[in-house]
Amino acid sequence: MKTGLTICITLLLAIAWGCDSGTDHKGEICDNGTDDNQNGAIDCKDSDCAVFCGITCGNGILDEGEVCDGDQFSMESCLSLGFHSGALACSASCHLDTSGCSQTPLCGDDQRSDLEECEGTDLGEETCESLGYYGGELSCTACGFNVASCETHGRCGDTVLQAEHEACDGAMLGGLTCEGIGFVDGTLACNEQCEFDYSGCRANVGCKDCSFTTISSNHHNTCGIATDNTLWCWGLNDFGQLGIGTDTSSNLPVNVPGRWSQVQIGYSHACGVKTDGTLWCWGDNQLGQYGDGTTISSTIPAYIAPGYKKVAVGTWHSCGLRDDGSLWCWGYNFSGQLGNGDTFQHLFPVRVADTWVSLVSGEEQACARKDDNSLWCWGLNDFGQLGNGSTMDSVLPHPVEGEWKEASIYSRHACGIKTDTSLWCWGDNSYGKLGDTEVGMSFTPLQVAGEWKKVSVGCHHTCAIGSDDTLWCWGQNGLGQLGTGLTEDTATPHHLGGTWQSVSSGCYHTCATKS
Repeated sequence: MKTGLTICITLLLAIAWGCDSGTDHKGEICDNGTDDNQNGAIDCKDSDCAVFCGITCGNGILDEGEVCDGDQFSMESCLSLGFHSGALACSASCHLDTSGCSQTPLCGDDQRSDLEECEGTDLGEETCESLGYYGGELSCTACGFNVASCETHGRCGDTVLQAEHEACDGAMLGGLTCEGIGFVDGTLACNEQCEFDYSGCRANVGCKDCSFTTISSNHHNTCGIATDNTLWCWGLNDFGQLGIGTDTSSNLPVNVPGRWSQVQIGYSHACGVKTDGTLWCWGDNQLGQYGDGTTISSTIPAYIAPGYKKVAVGTWHSCGLRDDGSLWCWGYNFSGQLGNGDTFQHLFPVRVADTWVSLVSGEEQACARKDDNSLWCWGLNDFGQLGNGSTMDSVLPHPVEGEWKEASIYSRHACGIKTDTSLWCWGDNSYGKLGDTEVGMSFTPLQVAGEWKKVSVGCHHTCAIGSDDTLWCWGQNGLGQLGTGLTEDTATPHHLGGTWQSVSSGCYHTCATKS
């Protein structure tokens, strides 16, 4: 009911219209000469005229101020009021009547509530795959998911081994054991993600009689291949980059199962080529460093593909050289380090044009050599480490002037040995790592005196083996990475005693094998 003020206004309007007009105006119940109830008799008297004003509840019209009237509602429903089903009604006094609403969903009303998994064809964007199954067609029965079709495709945890999707399932290990994988002994298990749990396996630790032929050092770890083609890794293992089945670091060499011909360890992942030419990767794979189309990481070597003869890894990317001379790269590509002409991340290998005979990789760069001894580099070039005379990144291979037999690149600088055995370095020269005392950096190669056969660069230091098998190191030495017995930096190559076969410079350490 409206206030007295509204009544007065309505009465004034009625007076302005005048009773006995024979017409019911807004605010009048009737007027003389009107049969209001359609019974054949005139019902209105002068005293009745304009006696009513305000909201007319029950006229089936949603007037201003009413929340409902008959079957008319102001956008309200049982669902909008917090119920799950039912029909909203309007009382005789034009108030909402929720007695017909229910907190129990009404299956079949074509409205999926929060308490229903589904309603008809409305599956709430769920699929068999989103529910953890490997395929199938999800449907709805009695407002609940019907997963019969999904179950025919299987899922992790159903104790059935679907080898195309999972390594194991519960006690189903596919016949594998710790010993069969290459560990010494122990109990192999399966985790909740249907991946092997190697924590119960015992690796062979401590290569007492090993003689290494190949080594690879990075930030905080090293891997080496022994004369019997066994692979051993040690150091930091926070991403499983040692390939030993756990993320536990080791200060002793730990055997990585298999027989290997080449390996390189990066910042958080590693890749290697077995003696049968198959490529394997392990450790961090969050940015697609494996090239297997996934971002799933593994703490033991994961099979990638056959037909490779060499692999090189950066911080978050990898490159591989195939038997046919084709070069492929994959993973993170912000600086163009994949060399395919774009800066997009690639989970599968993309080809670097032309054919090649060798390759090396830096943190966000790569270099490769053709059979005509031309050297080409690409990727990050903020310190001129690509050796092309500029500091512009390159998404495609760019030549480094000269004829080369090998090269090494890490982060901010690179070095290479030409076919005439001369050694040249370029890029950032902080700490004197270019072997020059005069420049801050060089965008083109600078020669280091002497005759050389091998070179390896680290974050801020360089080591090289001379033609006479002597080992020399220079650059940063704050952690003793030059092997001089001191911690003073030097821009002049420092001679280390003995004769040497190979050398690998990590970021802050160096490893080398003697002849």
